[in-house]
Amino acid sequence: MRTYQNAGAVSFPLGGIGTGSVGLSGDGRLIDWELFGRPNRMTINGFTHFAIRAEGDGIPADCRVLQGDTTGDFMGGLHRGNHSWGYGHGPNRATMAGFRHFRQTAMEGFYPVGQVTYEDEIFPGEVKLKAFNPFIPLNDKDSSIPAAFFTFEVKNPTDRPMRYLLAFSCGNPMEEQLVNRGFRQGSRTGVQMTSAAFDTDSPKYGEAVIATDCPDAFYQESWYRGGWFDEVTTFWREFSSGQLRQRSYPDPRPNGAEICTLAVPVTAEPGETRQIRLLLSWYMPNMEKYWDEKKPVWKHYYASLFSSARQAADYCLDNWTRLEEETLRFRDALASSTLPEPMLDAVQGNLAILKSSTCLRLPDGSFYGWEGVGRYGGSCEGSCTHVWNYAYALPFLFPALERSMRELDYTYNYSGAGKMSFRLQLPVGSPPDPFRACVDGQMGGIMKMYREWKLSGDDDFLRRHWERVWNSLAYAWSSDNPDRWDPEQTGVLTGRQHHTLDMELFGPSSWLEGFYLGALKAAAEMAEHLGQQDKADLCRALFRKGSAWTEEHLFTGKQYIQKIDLNDPEILRTFAPEKPLEQNPYWNSEDGEIKYQIGEGCEIDQVLAAWHGDLMGLGQIFDPAHRRAALQRIYELNFKSMREMDNPCRIFCLDDEKGVIMCQWAEDARKPGIPVPYTEETMCGFEYAVACNMLQCGMEKEAVEIAAAIRDRYDGVKRNPWAEIECGASYARSMASYSFLLVCSGFRYDLTRGMIGFCPLHPGQYFWSAEGAWGTARWTGSALTIRVLYGGIDLQAVATSLRKVEAVTRNGSPVPFAQQQDEVHLSVRLETGDELTLSESVC
Repeated sequence: MRTYQNAGAVSFPLGGIGTGSVGLSGDGRLIDWELFGRPNRMTINGFTHFAIRAEGDGIPADCRVLQGDTTGDFMGGLHRGNHSWGYGHGPNRATMAGFRHFRQTAMEGFYPVGQVTYEDEIFPGEVKLKAFNPFIPLNDKDSSIPAAFFTFEVKNPTDRPMRYLLAFSCGNPMEEQLVNRGFRQGSRTGVQMTSAAFDTDSPKYGEAVIATDCPDAFYQESWYRGGWFDEVTTFWREFSSGQLRQRSYPDPRPNGAEICTLAVPVTAEPGETRQIRLLLSWYMPNMEKYWDEKKPVWKHYYASLFSSARQAADYCLDNWTRLEEETLRFRDALASSTLPEPMLDAVQGNLAILKSSTCLRLPDGSFYGWEGVGRYGGSCEGSCTHVWNYAYALPFLFPALERSMRELDYTYNYSGAGKMSFRLQLPVGSPPDPFRACVDGQMGGIMKMYREWKLSGDDDFLRRHWERVWNSLAYAWSSDNPDRWDPEQTGVLTGRQHHTLDMELFGPSSWLEGFYLGALKAAAEMAEHLGQQDKADLCRALFRKGSAWTEEHLFTGKQYIQKIDLNDPEILRTFAPEKPLEQNPYWNSEDGEIKYQIGEGCEIDQVLAAWHGDLMGLGQIFDPAHRRAALQRIYELNFKSMREMDNPCRIFCLDDEKGVIMCQWAEDARKPGIPVPYTEETMCGFEYAVACNMLQCGMEKEAVEIAAAIRDRYDGVKRNPWAEIECGASYARSMASYSFLLVCSGFRYDLTRGMIGFCPLHPGQYFWSAEGAWGTARWTGSALTIRVLYGGIDLQAVATSLRKVEAVTRNGSPVPFAQQQDEVHLSVRLETGDELTLSESVC
């Protein structure tokens, strides 16, 4: 677990899947208030803060805001406004940076739990904060609660009793006619923040609650209403003197800051540690399609779970102990995994994407994702299929949500000819995006359908979508396909091919051809399972032809390339015969070349399909020796320091930082005058995929080096380690990093026949998750122990690298079994707390 000190770029998202979130900054502040169904980065909710007061023997000792030194914005520019509140007037005073605070803070985080330690030699107490939102694999409901959980630990290091008063002050996050109302119910105390300006169907309607179940807590509904600096001046005078009065106003505040405070007193004997639990919950039930001029509105999924912020708060307080225990159980199991530190750091860091504003849940609970997010809006709509191809966390941690993406895709992105839109339009049922199909998105969808079927074992799920899955594959050779991917059924993609780099390739490349080959292998297995042998035979025949052609014509001896005559304008005329060549955006008339192609370049994704194939259990896509050679070539040519780079594209890596650039041409290779877009960029998701591809091929040293280079760029000072960037922050493709865990643990799965298994790269312990259960697997070299920590799973087979299993036990009791090659066949159900051990005799 890394420690981030004075890390001004840190924002650790706290919220449920699809609920919005707030960010815990590296200095202990709450920032990035994203509660209204859209991004809201680099923002604060004015004057919201935690503070603590200490006194001993009735004498005030110290009082300070629970945050560290300001780390940026000293000129004053991030906040809006003019005159005294904008640029040239210093940091935003609503950050509370001008009040006494702690000299140092240290942030530790292993997602989904963030911890802040506050240090100051003057303050007579040791203070720590633990913050989380429930993150419980397979339990998508409890992982979709609109709330942030805070536990403060205050230790008295003195030789006398100390009385501490900890306060949570929160601004009403609504826009106008602000109303704060305190409540007490049993052991619970809190303040509900609403607005009197909007009806319950408005996208601006909302509620928020701060609450605690600590005894003796009390509240102040509103700070003093006044001008200039009256409000915060009065609050701090009252709080620091220990005379925080209960103040309320009968009329709504028209606008501006309406702050409430929830205060909890505790007394700690010398050496004693006291805990204080505080909760922030919210309820903004109406999602507006703000990027559409018509602005349709629908309900967030969490509005079906709760009817108010108060109800959400009650649920959290009722179930806090269980929710925290199950979250920590997951955190600890994942953290115990025997991965190289940079890889494990990348796995946990990018889980935060699932709790960010990148992700939404539709009214029925279906999952929807942006590619990433900008400051005030999502970046690139539609659960973009070629971006989410790389995201491996969701299908294993929340497989039902990943299946919902396939359901939406094959229900609403499909057209009768087999064409698939690669951006889902909202609200669901809207006409598909009319833009052309995307090869890697469409073929990747077929491979993901195979993965979801194998992970769930749900034949009905496969049957329900099979016809459309098949038609989307057959679109490659359909006469209705204007891009003519493979009209002659050669097994080779030769037409106009749109792809994730946002342009088209005109000629076969191992990168996109690999997706076609992977889709053919996946479709063959699915067709055969459904009794459609003719389709299975066709797919296998096309795979054999395409694979042979690829190895013969696209592999140079060192790498794979794109086969194209860059000087042949007839390639473009084939697809736009009516357009004069000089008006074709793909023609470089000065150089007499086709633009935006790879040609002889060494492209980062040239064997990407093999990474997918191994992770999905599809077997080899490329010749293994050729694949490894290509990866070695990528490492040698593309992995470099940016100090000597000339990058005209987006700058994700610079100066002495290292990364894997998208495409590089050897000195003896022809580089197009205007090559494929993003050539000089380093994009984390692509880098993780190629590094894991290397790991699959035994190039562990190189893989770890690349992973370390990426995570070093996200050091908490320059960039946020819980919001990697590409086209926006919290970028979905970065969840490719989860594949490190799958490969290091050697996790195998085929729940269509009740099989999971582990063939780890090294002895150790590894977290695993599949449909029904999650837990750990411990491998010693001579024994494998599978432990279930949550849920239950029925097993008929366990894959293992043990050569000869002599005994199988469940919780110490023998289990009948039979070994056939690398699988042990048995019949057993494992539930929470159960252990299954396979052991090999030592000769």
